[in-house]
Amino acid sequence: MSKHSKKGHPFGAQSRKESKKVSENLAEAIAFITRFASAPTNIGAVFPSSRDLAEAMLHGIEFQPGDVVVEYGPGTGAFTELLLERLPEGAEYLGIELDSHFHGHLTRRFPGRHFHHGSAVEIQSLLEGKGLGKARLILSGLPFASMPHHVQELILTATREALHEEGTFRTFTYPICWYMTGSQRFRKVALDHFDDHHKSRTVHRNIPPAKVLSYSKPVRKK
Repeated sequence: MSKHSKKGHPFGAQSRKESKKVSENLAEAIAFITRFASAPTNIGAVFPSSRDLAEAMLHGIEFQPGDVVVEYGPGTGAFTELLLERLPEGAEYLGIELDSHFHGHLTRRFPGRHFHHGSAVEIQSLLEGKGLGKARLILSGLPFASMPHHVQELILTATREALHEEGTFRTFTYPICWYMTGSQRFRKVALDHFDDHHKSRTVHRNIPPAKVLSYSKPVRKK
């Protein structure tokens, strides 16, 4: 027998790990595309977000034990995976997913994590029901540009109320949609609810390319 058996081959475990990851990514893409085909206005994208976009969404965020993190529309878990890798012990995660297909997928993919099947508008009551404080980070994968004005208002009002005074709300947009009516309206509504805002450079390694939008709460006057 070879000096390095198949079981002990230094590249065997790594190869199997990479193959598993490729299979997971393929399954995720197929699930996303299938769901988009059945409900394009609800999903808002043809492909799941890339690892590069996930990295950009979390850029500069330093988590501490006890932090509360909420994710709107986790979908297949493209941001969730990286987020959970970085959360320290003692931090709390809550995912809110309206789509029943994706909700089922998430509970299977991330057992032991809490995913609420419902609307982002419910965030405050969900946090209170779990005995949690204000969210330090609210991450959104929702298709705001395709939402009517009153829905944008409802979600952003609830988001502002649930966000910690020093917290951050982040979402993303596609440059190709920047001048669409729904996209422009969302940014205007967001500025009515939040103070400081920042737009990232374009993340080209995503389909389609995207930009991260970051918002913080207005500073209370003393």
